[in-house]
Amino acid sequence: MAASTTGTMRARGQLPAFSNSSASNIPRPAQESHATHSKKQSKRDEAIRRKIETDLSKKSKTTGRARQTRKAPPGTVLALRPSQALQIKPNTTVAEAAQLMAAKREDCVLVTDDDDRIAGIFTAKDLAFRVVGAGIKAANITIAEIMTKNPLCARTGYQCYRCLGFNDISGILDITKCFYDAMEKLERAYSSSRKLYDALEGVQSELGSSQPQQIIQYVEALRSKMSGPTLESVLTGIPPTTVTVRTSVKEAAALMKENHTTAVLVQDGGSITGIFTSKDVVLRVIAPGLDPSNCSVVRVMTPHPDFAPMDMSIQAALRKMHDGHYLNLPVMNAQGEIVGMVDVLKLTYATLEQINTMQLVKVTAAQHGTNSPSHSHLSRHVDIPPEDVPFAFKFKAPSGRVHRVQVIASHGLSELITAVTNKLGAEIDAVGGVATVEDGKLGTSGFALSYLDDEGDSVSITTDEDLLEAIVLAKNGHRDKVDLFVHDPEKPPMAATLDPQPPVIQVATPPGSGTIRRRRTADEDDESDDEPRVRSKSRKSAAPQPAPEVIQGVPNELLLPGAIVTLAVVIVGVFALTRATSR
Repeated sequence: MAASTTGTMRARGQLPAFSNSSASNIPRPAQESHATHSKKQSKRDEAIRRKIETDLSKKSKTTGRARQTRKAPPGTVLALRPSQALQIKPNTTVAEAAQLMAAKREDCVLVTDDDDRIAGIFTAKDLAFRVVGAGIKAANITIAEIMTKNPLCARTGYQCYRCLGFNDISGILDITKCFYDAMEKLERAYSSSRKLYDALEGVQSELGSSQPQQIIQYVEALRSKMSGPTLESVLTGIPPTTVTVRTSVKEAAALMKENHTTAVLVQDGGSITGIFTSKDVVLRVIAPGLDPSNCSVVRVMTPHPDFAPMDMSIQAALRKMHDGHYLNLPVMNAQGEIVGMVDVLKLTYATLEQINTMQLVKVTAAQHGTNSPSHSHLSRHVDIPPEDVPFAFKFKAPSGRVHRVQVIASHGLSELITAVTNKLGAEIDAVGGVATVEDGKLGTSGFALSYLDDEGDSVSITTDEDLLEAIVLAKNGHRDKVDLFVHDPEKPPMAATLDPQPPVIQVATPPGSGTIRRRRTADEDDESDDEPRVRSKSRKSAAPQPAPEVIQGVPNELLLPGAIVTLAVVIVGVFALTRATSR
């Protein structure tokens, strides 16, 4: 049986041979054609669905779907094309719901009240765990008794933070659909790494053994990293749950519930012969009307499931599961032993975590690589909330010393208060004493904090929301810091203690006053323990002192043109005198 090697390195991602005897407690899979058995099983499932559809069409009671008539704005939840929601009423029996789910090829249904508002959600997992696993007859219990109430809902225009749907049901969104675009980006990124590796491998073959050790180590590191995390990184070390071919569906569902899994492997005669999932419970057991207590899993399992090696990348495994239309994938080691099972949700979470890690690396690089324009280009495309990115606050102490602190808004106002208090030190009493924060709000005692907004007004920072708003306003104004005023709450903030927010054009000043201002600025910058030297140098050169006149009464700007004209006259005179003498 061959495994897909999409997105993996050369020999990585291939299934091991099964010629040796297994040393593990879990038997090896039987070597059969997965594609052949998959086609046969699909035909049987389609026959079940057609029969159920025929039975449902004879009944007068029909169940509708939510309609989608609105055009999806780009970048919104609706643009992900959620499937049309299948709606049922709370008094529907579980058996009827299972038939409807099987006929409409759905894994879940929405439960709506008489006003067509969402009351709950019912999934294949609920049926397997709460009905079959608990030994309850599906025809004797209603959806209202076992449904999951108050499901998580997302607005169709969630990205725009607007109420576009007004609680109307637009569809069901599978979480795995939310990251397919991101997975495509990851695959393209690793494809670029593959090209780089191939180029370096060609260089290695040309250089032979004369290449530096650092190059060899770099290529090997790239080889191991370019495929991304593998399935081994998400395995917990717990072997998958197994049953025999004679195990009843009721017992298998109970084992699923006990082990918190939606799939079990079926073994027979020392080898794995099939896999049984919660979806099979709905389509092949409850919907056709079989009794879970008397039906063995061999009748309703998926025979000869697909497998994946431990060193297959997560992206390749997700692509494999997506193309094969299944949600669970057994994992084997190099010796052919089954070491675990992964589901699509676990791999989705791992992929999203990987994407977030890559974005944080880009943000860090953008913050430290100020001299590289490529870093700033990357930072514009990183979708990290502003409250999670460190931002600079600058303030002046009563003594005139300027301080600079870094604050993350998501850590709350208390972090800013602590940083300011530590910087002030013994000067804390001059601004009203130590401030306190309770439940994200600034206390009545101690110093106060304020800043100038984009309209030039003084705005107080008293809550966590105020802190975030100050950062957002600064970023919208293309500023890399917030100019903060730390003052006594009984006194207004002194706006002159810091540079104003809007840029001010400096006018020429007399030599004497300009010298005094420059000396004062230089002294303040030298006292600061956090301001970079580059900034102090730029301030010193902001208003250069006018140079003294070389010739009294003649501006320096006219000296160079006058000298050029004088030199030209002398040259012409010498040339004319030479011609006259030669004659």
